[in-house]
Amino acid sequence: LLVNRILKSCRDIEYIPKTGGCIVIANHTSYVDHLVLYTAIALFVRRRAKFVSKKEHFNHPWVAKIISYLGAYPIDREAGGRSALVKTIDLLNQNHIV
Repeated sequence: LLVNRILKSCRDIEYIPKTGGCIVIANHTSYVDHLVLYTAIALFVRRRAKFVSKKEHFNHPWVAKIISYLGAYPIDREAGGRSALVKTIDLLNQNHIV
């Protein structure tokens, strides 16, 4: 049942490459987007993805633990987000999906 819901909510996942770095851009529709996208990529592309997530999500210990497991790293939007952008470039150069 969960896999069917994931399939219905994810379109064009076949365009994510099996190897190499790439950026996946998704519409933000709910608080479970990270989980759905992470699961879809893991199931259908057989790769783990990394995610940029606003730093405020890391203020809540249980949320921080879950999203960190899912590959999230913080972006400080008020400060311009430079460190997250540098991390993203590094991850892409290491052939990760971001």
